[in-house]
Amino acid sequence: MKMPDPTAALKEVMREMAGKGTRKPGKPGKPRARAARAEPQKCGCGCGKMTKGGKFLPGHDSKLHSRLLKAAKEGDNAAKAELRKHGW
Repeated sequence: MKMPDPTAALKEVMREMAGKGTRKPGKPGKPRARAARAEPQKCGCGCGKMTKGGKFLPGHDSKLHSRLLKAAKEGDNAAKAELRKHGW
């Protein structure tokens, strides 16, 4: 007596899937929208250099934070307001 092929079910599923794409169900062929690219802007610390789209260059948020903390400890109310504005 011939034994049944244990991989027959797997082979059947693979035959059914052959030729089908890997896209998820939905509107076929419709490209996804990309997020808008951030525009370069001047660094928020006041150094005058341009970022690649963020508010600060790497490490420059810390520079501004340190400067504002020092000024706030000396009684500068504008520095205190700026710290609150940034959530620091």
